[in-house]
Amino acid sequence: LIRPFFIFHLHDIAQLIFAKKLKFIPTLREEGNQLYIKGDFQAAAVRYQEALNLLEQLSLREKPGDPEWVELDKQRVPFYVNLAQCQFKLKVNHPLQRSYFALDGHFPYFPKLSASLGVKRNRPSIYRLVHKFVTVVPLVFFV
Repeated sequence: LIRPFFIFHLHDIAQLIFAKKLKFIPTLREEGNQLYIKGDFQAAAVRYQEALNLLEQLSLREKPGDPEWVELDKQRVPFYVNLAQCQFKLKVNHPLQRSYFALDGHFPYFPKLSASLGVKRNRPSIYRLVHKFVTVVPLVFFV
């Protein structure tokens, strides 16, 4: 890091770090998607979790309800979905339930995950989710 000469330089450095983290998130998504395609579900889950952690750090800077915060919140959804799919493939139940229920406030429950967890809800399928958010973030869904 560059050592600031004056206090007002701290804000510039913080903005630079924020921008770098924001640009790194799509890279993590792509790496996770490639690892999932190769069948390395554990490494893909790690990438998705890293992206979720970055999004959490970035959203702490914003006030809930602000447009910037809402945009960051929307970016979490594909990572939770992909992370849940990795955990489903790895047959890890407890983290799968956490990822699955983290999506409850955002989107409908997914039929295959609902069946695997024994949750019965009458909600739309995952394909409606894909069509709704395909313009926000290019998603890869592994159903």
